[in-house]
Order: sequence, then structure tokens, then C-alpha cells
Amino acid sequence: MIFFKTTFFAAIKRFFYLVWDFVMPARCAVCGMVVDGKDVVCEKCLSQVMYTDFAALPFNPMEQKLHRLTGQNTPAMALCVYTHDGLAGRVVDAFKYHHRRDMALWAGEMIGRELSMAKRWEGYDYVIPIPLHHSREKERGYNQAMEICQGIVHHYHIEICDALKRESRTAAQARLGRSERWDNARGIFRLSDKAHLVKGKRIIIVDDVLTTGATLSAALLTLKEAGVAQASVVTFATGE
Repeated sequence: MIFFKTTFFAAIKRFFYLVWDFVMPARCAVCGMVVDGKDVVCEKCLSQVMYTDFAALPFNPMEQKLHRLTGQNTPAMALCVYTHDGLAGRVVDAFKYHHRRDMALWAGEMIGRELSMAKRWEGYDYVIPIPLHHSREKERGYNQAMEICQGIVHHYHIEICDALKRESRTAAQARLGRSERWDNARGIFRLSDKAHLVKGKRIIIVDDVLTTGATLSAALLTLKEAGVAQASVVTFATGE
């Protein structure tokens, strides 16, 4: 009798999901095209991604920029090139301003697959998300950099450590010019009570987009105080 009830309710559940998929089919988060229920972005939109190939490319433009800003040799990669009207721009807009938390997780999964295939990204211990100020995280409901980290660890063998804290709430970087972003990023981070975990470790700082590099440079310099063995940078996108 118990087996019959379990089978009956399982069949009802499957029927409900079939009806739901028919009435409300899953759609691509970028263009709205109907997709398989497990997909977030359709094949057509995926084909428009402008990949950088930085994961396998030492001394790439991101690394050169961070070296100019910090004086340190910092391994760095972005999955794709950011343009406001391109796929990367629409994905970032979705998870930062339209509550599409799943898009940040998807971006992280894409990054995780790329890192897992690149030999120079082997042997890291932790990914560290760029933190939001607690008031902004409360407004948004999540920190997109943490969601990206959660996606990364689905495909790349590594742990997450939130070793940084945001000291103060700053103006949104996207609204500022180059020099204003530098002023905005100064002194914005401090080490958290988990920072002792990264001493002597190889870590990767994770954010959504690298533009001027001000925020990530501030994070790199702060984590240097924690005694990390090596600090690297990974983002979903980078400006052209």
C-alpha cells in the first residue's frame, strides 16, 4: 500500500511538472526564446559570447593592467568581453539590477569549466568573492560575486572563503568615471575574521566585471596583508 501511494504521488508530481512546462516553458534569460528546462541561456545567445581565452594566456591585457596598477604580477582571466548591449552586458545587468541570481550562478559555472581546463589555474586553495556593503547586499538580496563563486565550485575543485569585508558603502562604480573610481575604491576593504585561513595559500579573487581595475587592485593590496602565497583575479567579463 505504501509503495502504491509513493508511486501514485510521484506520477502526479511528474504530470504537474509536464503541465507546468507546457503552460510556462523555460525561456532564455537573455532573449526570451524557449529552452530546455535545465538551460539558462539558449544556444543562439551562447554563440554570441566573445570569449577572451585569457585563462590559457599569460601576460594578457588584464594582467598587464593589474601590473600597472599594483606593481605586482597577478595571474588574471575574464571569461568574455563586456559590451553594454552584448550578451555579457545583458547578463551582468540581469544579475545586478533585475534580481536574476541564477544568471550569476550560470556565469560562475561557465568560468569554472574554463578554469578546470587550463593548466596554469591548477593548485589554488580558495576563491574569495569581492564583498558588497551589507546595506547594498540587503537591498539586492545577495552578493553577485558570491553567487559566481558558488557556480565556479560546481566545476572547479576549490573552496570559498569570504576573507574580505567592505568597510563602507561607496557609490556604484558603473556610474563613475575612471579617476572617480580610483577615489571611490581607496580603503574600502578590510580583512575579515576568516582571513587567517588564507595565509600561505593560493587564492583567486572573484568579481563580475573588470573595468578600470580599481576595486580589484584594492582587494589585491588588502589580501597581501593576510600573507597569501599568491593572489590571482577572475571575472566574468572585462572591458574592451
